[in-house]
Amino acid sequence: FVRNTVEADRYAIRDADWKYADVKAIIPLRCPEGHIADKSFSDFQQGTRCAICSGKAKHTSAFVRNTVEADRYAIRDADWEYVNNETIIPLFCPNGHMADKSFASFQQGRRCAICYFGEPTLDIAVNLGEARSLNRIADYIKQQFKRQSLGFNWTEAIAYLKKYLHPGVLKMYAKSYEGCHIDHIVPASWFDLTKEQELHACFDPGNLRVIPAVENLSKRNRLTLAEATKLPGRTLWALSHASYRPRSKEWDELARQGAEACLFLNKA
Repeated sequence: FVRNTVEADRYAIRDADWKYADVKAIIPLRCPEGHIADKSFSDFQQGTRCAICSGKAKHTSAFVRNTVEADRYAIRDADWEYVNNETIIPLFCPNGHMADKSFASFQQGRRCAICYFGEPTLDIAVNLGEARSLNRIADYIKQQFKRQSLGFNWTEAIAYLKKYLHPGVLKMYAKSYEGCHIDHIVPASWFDLTKEQELHACFDPGNLRVIPAVENLSKRNRLTLAEATKLPGRTLWALSHASYRPRSKEWDELARQGAEACLFLNKA
């Protein structure tokens, strides 16, 4: 029965003299592709098949080496051996930077931090999380400078953000939010990010929140008057600095309230 069952799935028992003992006994199997796929009859009945064909087999050193070299990375140690997915691989990136990381990280798309963040960012940031934050925000600001045909110095921008931006904002942007986005309550497009005061207002903690990505994408760069009337003082302060906000008696009144809230907060 066991032999007929595995052969019906195009598997073969390698040992012609093999005898069934119980459901936990290991069957010496060969899969349809010719790989050795020994397993118990219990596992076979539960649908477990060849680990190599299913992509669940433990990687070999040769496989890992071929994978990183296909992306033009090189393993510095000729004697390096793979142990598991968390084993650190001593890597050189295509540009010659040391880029050591685990194979799990490499498979997730992580590559050379210097090539990704840039040497100026890494010199200024205290860790990769902060480097990620500084780069994300600087890239956002750079787009406005570009649209206004203004020069943009990346190193100076990174240094400025590191020195003056609220630490909580850097921590916020350092994280990855699965299925969520960081949203500017008062839309970022309402601010002139080439001006310091508006930059700080746009990226003030009171103007930032994490919301579902679907909600953020549907919101786009909108904020209705009805929504704005319910905003707390600190967010209204951000609104009061937005050059490109809507102009009307109602919006101007909200901006005035925001400016007054800021004075109150400063006195407190």
